[in-house]
Amino acid sequence: LSQDKALLRRVIHLTRMACRMPPPYVAGGWNGLIQQPVGRVWCTLLGLIEKHIADFGEDDLPLLVGFVEEASMAEEGDGGYPDGAESMVSVAWSLLPLLDNFSGRAQQKRLLGVIARFPRCQAARFLAKLSPERDDEEVDDVFDRDDFLELIFFGFQGVPSCRDFPAETLAAFLREVTADPRELDGYQGVGIQQSAMFGLTHDYHRWSHYASSYNGPFNSLLQFHPDSTLDELIRFVNERTERYATRPITNQYLSRPDRVSIELPDDTTVEQWFDRELWTIYRGRTGPVVLQSALMALERWLLNAAERSPDLLDNLLLKILAGSNSCALTAVVAAVAAAHPRISRETVFTLLGSPQSLWMDHYRFALDQTSRPTAFSLPTHDPIRDVFLNERRIANQQPHRIRDIETAVFELQFGPDRERIQKRIDTY
Repeated sequence: LSQDKALLRRVIHLTRMACRMPPPYVAGGWNGLIQQPVGRVWCTLLGLIEKHIADFGEDDLPLLVGFVEEASMAEEGDGGYPDGAESMVSVAWSLLPLLDNFSGRAQQKRLLGVIARFPRCQAARFLAKLSPERDDEEVDDVFDRDDFLELIFFGFQGVPSCRDFPAETLAAFLREVTADPRELDGYQGVGIQQSAMFGLTHDYHRWSHYASSYNGPFNSLLQFHPDSTLDELIRFVNERTERYATRPITNQYLSRPDRVSIELPDDTTVEQWFDRELWTIYRGRTGPVVLQSALMALERWLLNAAERSPDLLDNLLLKILAGSNSCALTAVVAAVAAAHPRISRETVFTLLGSPQSLWMDHYRFALDQTSRPTAFSLPTHDPIRDVFLNERRIANQQPHRIRDIETAVFELQFGPDRERIQKRIDTY
């Protein structure tokens, strides 16, 4: 560390140049562009920096931030974290106070990205920033909490948090997007006010206009913790729908959704709120971006579940129907059932007994054929948002967009369910 750390600077430079290799999944011409750290020297240098962190000053910040950020891209070990993750996070937390100014905000975000990749390292500090009501004396207000939450909830750097701390991550998300009911009186319009109709906040900076199954934590939570997340997602949509359906109506151009009963295979009935606006939320046509993205994530997960576990799909769809008070969830169930009618026979038969569901899904089908969601074709100059938009473009082109419940019913009449379906049709 003598001579203004000249030797350490040289070693760090050589390490960043020489001790990197393309990851196994990269081939061809990308070898020189995508590389990850290899070798024990990275851990050794991180340990040295962590031990002598007090000896570094403002002039060393760009070098240290770049080194720690690059080290965090190393291949994961057996525990899900690379070797040296504890040192990376320790150094990142130590450097954050030195960047507590306007010019250092960009470097702060890079360090927050390192912290977000390894939430179990110094977990108390991580959870304290995620949940402001936690009382932790070690946590200092050395960065904007909104920047931290944006990393966790918007994009892909929050995936480790969803994996390691699902309950805390989801609770923080719901706390951020749910508005105080006392602040919502009188709001019942469109645009920004449309979020208030569902009891949600609307922050253009954080959520922007880009609905996607990747936007928000539900996509990752459903992958790592499907059972508990599905229950929480159903509850979230139910609560938002109840707020929308029971809001005060003072505008002659607004109406309240209808109450519709759906008979389930076990001879029980479930009552749901029905209107066209609720049914088309998952297609990104109406409703707040937060709610659109949650339902898009559910549809994506169910379609993947149909490929992985076809024997379980029917029961899964019926579970969602039974637990829902909103046709917003029924619309997603109908889309998945129409995509895979032969492995969701009971669901299709249940929806066939609901004339309102048939009509609503045919309405959605007509919209998809005449005016598909544009998914914002203009360039955004933001790679994360471009990923969101591309995901929606692909989703809009899926084959089941040209199908509806009636198509699924027609297909099942060529199988063993023919007589049962025709008897149900004869009741109309």
